[in-house]
Amino acid sequence: LCWEFIRSRTAARLKGRVGMVVGGSAWWTVEDAVSPDAPQRLHEREIMKATPGTFARMLGVPVIHAAHAGRFAGQDWPHVGVPYASHYLGEAQIVDGKGGILARMLRDEGEGVITADISFGRIAEEPAAIPDRYWIAEFSEELYREWESELKSGHEYYLSTTLPSAKRRFGRSPPKQAR
Repeated sequence: LCWEFIRSRTAARLKGRVGMVVGGSAWWTVEDAVSPDAPQRLHEREIMKATPGTFARMLGVPVIHAAHAGRFAGQDWPHVGVPYASHYLGEAQIVDGKGGILARMLRDEGEGVITADISFGRIAEEPAAIPDRYWIAEFSEELYREWESELKSGHEYYLSTTLPSAKRRFGRSPPKQAR
């Protein structure tokens, strides 16, 4: 699910239709050269920690969230070719239908497995409201502008590079993505 965990439309599509959500993410953060106390880095960690519980409260069902942990070398987008060192945010969690954390593994704990006993199905209480906006989480205006810019360049890259490559490789167009 990755960033689908923080999209209001994803929560709305699942609400009342699932008894549990099992998903994961590979959220990464800014480059390692940025201070650990930088506001953007702290905000990203806060969102990552809150997301499984928030999603569970909106659906009223348990959420099992697997998360990548570790380091990687990334490339600045859309200026591909400028490498930087970074890491995944981690934050594996198992939460109940009220959003209570039953098990958790932080990025700093490395790779591993968490387990917890959960009850399948919706809780009796009415789930929390889903925000009437694109993102469940709130971001700075700067990040919204960056997202719009990268969305446009990502779409252009898809049309110019990914789609032609997929057609050559598979001999046909890949299935259309739902919006």
